Amino acid sequence: MFSTDEFKAQGKYFVFVHIDVDTNQALKQQFGVGGIPDLRFLKSDGTEVHKVVGYKGMAVLGDFDIAREKGK
Repeated sequence: MFSTDEFKAQGKYFVFVHIDVDTNQALKQQFGVGGIPDLRFLKSDGTEVHKVVGYKGMAVLGDFDIAREKGK
């Protein structure tokens, strides 16, 4: 999924960061991560505007649109 053109196109709106919550327990606790995958959409000031927990396949692209709208 991450290698698709549709997903890559989101790169002009978002900065993607992969965090291994098994080795970074502090961030896991800070964000209350319980399930994986866990996608968080943050503004540049760190404010969370949207999150997705669980695998949604390509349907997750709709969440990128939601996050962009909420982040305005």
